[in-house]
Amino acid sequence: MGVPDRFIRRDRSGTIWIDLEYLLGSRRVPLPVAQVIARAVRTMEEQDDLSPNAKWQALEWWAADYMAGADPIHAGADPTDE
Repeated sequence: MGVPDRFIRRDRSGTIWIDLEYLLGSRRVPLPVAQVIARAVRTMEEQDDLSPNAKWQALEWWAADYMAGADPIHAGADPTDE
């Protein structure tokens, strides 16, 4: 993947972690986006679809769904709907 060392972390078990800043180009998102993400993660936790210790899996699943052709935006869902 060619990740610069400054974005790489290794935990005690030896698992390699990559800072999201490297993947997304920023450490921050706009507040409305953060609210949508937080609500989705909270809902996933409440439905036992996500472990509180592995919230990063939400990003993995959203990316996998998108790559598989799932497209909630064009299917009528409004990701910013409060």
